[in-house]
Amino acid sequence: QSQIHPHFIYGTLETIRMLAMANQDMDTASMIYSLSSLMRQSVEITSHASTLEKELSIVQDYMDIQQIRFSGALRYDLKLPPFTLQPIVENAIVYGISQTLDPGEILIRISRQVKGNTVCISISNTGNPMKPERLREVNSLLAGLTVPEAIHTQGNGIALNNILKRLQFLYPDRIDMKIEAEDIWTRVIIMIQETA
Repeated sequence: QSQIHPHFIYGTLETIRMLAMANQDMDTASMIYSLSSLMRQSVEITSHASTLEKELSIVQDYMDIQQIRFSGALRYDLKLPPFTLQPIVENAIVYGISQTLDPGEILIRISRQVKGNTVCISISNTGNPMKPERLREVNSLLAGLTVPEAIHTQGNGIALNNILKRLQFLYPDRIDMKIEAEDIWTRVIIMIQETA
């Protein structure tokens, strides 16, 4: 006849999570945290449109639970050095979008190519396109054909090269990185070949 108050459920789940942590059962604690987060978000669901950020958060909580449930046999994530994507997005805003009066867009796409077991991360932005000579210069740097000292200006070439070096440390001989420009779009592409 009456519903259990959601705050009682969240409080109880938090108590169980703390007990699991006290018993050094981190998997259980993590599952309870993700379940609680999923429940909170499901209560907030309305008929109005959600945001991509919220949807990704829901998927993350769900996948965290499933990862533990399947004892790590479910792979859905990829290890990256900290601050891999943020500097690329920053470059997109500083050198692309902010250089024009038009509204800007940034698209991040992640796909897996079964052939070669390769993950492709693509960060695209509208705005001021990269000049062809600058594009050649940066791609030459990323391909290892040019040294950083030969780059004429500071900017996205040096930042991208630093990201590439950190990725190469994590994935030796299994990283390719390049920039493409087409029409109003500039695109940074990172290809990571995973081991079998």
